[in-house]
Amino acid sequence: MDHATEGEMSLAALRAECDRLTREAGRLAEDNARLRTEANRASGQVERQLAQQRALYALGSLISAELDLTRLLNLLLEHLQSVFKADGVVIFLRPLEGYGFRHAASHGLSDQYLKALQRHYLDGPPGIAISERIPVIIDDARTDPRMAPLTEAARIEGIRTLVKLPCIYRDQVVGFLGLHHRTPQYYTATDKALMKTFADQAAVAIQNAQLHQSVVDNAQRLNAVIEAISEPLIAYTPDRHILLVNMPFYDLIGCDPLRSPLEGMVLEAVADSAQGSKEAALSLRSLAQAPDRALNPSDYVEIELHNPWRVYRLRQSTIRDASGQVQGYLVVYHDVTQFRENQRLKDEMVAVLSHELRTPLTSILGYAKLIADRPTAEPDRRAKWATFILDKSRVLAHMIDDVLDISRLNVGRYVLQRAPTDIVQLVHRVVDEVGIVADYHVFQVESPLEVPSVALDADRMSQVFTNLFDNAVKYWPEGGVVLVQITLTGDPDGRHAMVHISVIDHGPGIPLKHREHIFEPFYRIDHTADRAAYGIGLGLALSRGIVEAHHGTLTVSDTPGGGSTFTVSLPIVSEG
Repeated sequence: MDHATEGEMSLAALRAECDRLTREAGRLAEDNARLRTEANRASGQVERQLAQQRALYALGSLISAELDLTRLLNLLLEHLQSVFKADGVVIFLRPLEGYGFRHAASHGLSDQYLKALQRHYLDGPPGIAISERIPVIIDDARTDPRMAPLTEAARIEGIRTLVKLPCIYRDQVVGFLGLHHRTPQYYTATDKALMKTFADQAAVAIQNAQLHQSVVDNAQRLNAVIEAISEPLIAYTPDRHILLVNMPFYDLIGCDPLRSPLEGMVLEAVADSAQGSKEAALSLRSLAQAPDRALNPSDYVEIELHNPWRVYRLRQSTIRDASGQVQGYLVVYHDVTQFRENQRLKDEMVAVLSHELRTPLTSILGYAKLIADRPTAEPDRRAKWATFILDKSRVLAHMIDDVLDISRLNVGRYVLQRAPTDIVQLVHRVVDEVGIVADYHVFQVESPLEVPSVALDADRMSQVFTNLFDNAVKYWPEGGVVLVQITLTGDPDGRHAMVHISVIDHGPGIPLKHREHIFEPFYRIDHTADRAAYGIGLGLALSRGIVEAHHGTLTVSDTPGGGSTFTVSLPIVSEG
């Protein structure tokens, strides 16, 4: 082999080596590019994870301080959507008291899709997350069999990737979070781990917010109940600091809740600053002196207030916690004014009836005994005695009827038989009946030419006019003209048309101090020593009750020049 041949062979080998080295360099370049790409991808994932972790850390600080449930849920959804780039997010919660899970808040999802989630949350991925208490990732909603109940709803919504995260607090699933993305296989296992951390933080925050909301709701309900109680009440701690009071209590002691709120004040200080009745302040001082006195349910302290007159019974009960420790005391001021007034009326009724019924009854018994003892007495005398017995019996019957009528009015069992009635004709008829026995009085009726009919019970209204006319005669023994005026107000065809019947006398009148009481049962004014002016005191009370049952009014005023004017006002029934 000559030198040329050897040279050509060496050149060929060199070229082959160069080619090999070139190919190796190409492979190295490809490997470097691939490694660079992988490094960039890994770096991006690291940056993404670091960003997610920083966001989760920041979220933890935010949600731990948020106790408003609505704001908390919106905050959670905003961060959930931002951190994990979700197209739609949703939160379902279990009520503190109740069963099942309910849609609580969502972003980026349609109402139709949310309704499908509500119907099938136990059948699809949410049900798996709840029952197994693990995060569930659906990489492709179109192919995963676990999506069977929700496949069509997800297809319409365009959802491909789903993540369902149970929120677990003290081994209880309090809710679940849902992330939805329109790209398949969007989330990784690393995302799933971070999401679980997110769900754990959310569970604690949600439970705290729900408990806070429950406390607020219970407090609001308690305040609503307390304010709905019409009787004053106060609650205070064992060291005499006020826990709560209601508006009637503020009214009782004369304090303004806006200027001088009582919560937190010491009981003695409130008693000293009370602007209301002295008796109410004294009751507070007695409580302050013995705050540990828990009265038995049957025990009470009674206080009597003046200007206006009221009577309260104070009942005190102990407030204890679940362990039985005393937390405070609750005092309720029960208004027993009406009960005391009823007792007074009852006692007065017994006294009045026993006195007033005794007089005619004694006369009846006396003349009956005469008839029995003197069977041979002249017929005229026996007839006179019998007539006297009959008259006194009618007086007794009238008194008894009045008592029964006032009783029916008080219990709401007073029945009226109403019919359109000519009020002018009715007044004239009663005037004629009363005028027959009025020796020193003349009744004069003045009325318009035309007065529309009035819907009333003619018999009952006759009873009212009889009482008023009798009083005008009975309490004005000197006699004179009793004027009965009938007037109209308002449009007779309108809704507020009224007819007014005024009975005007010029007798001694009614002193101002008696006017607010004359319509009370058994209340009487001693105008004269003449026993004829006395009665059991039911006439005016019964008359007002009858008029008010007709949706009218009965009032009294002074007559110019002296005397009294009683006015009955009744609504007119339009015949159209």
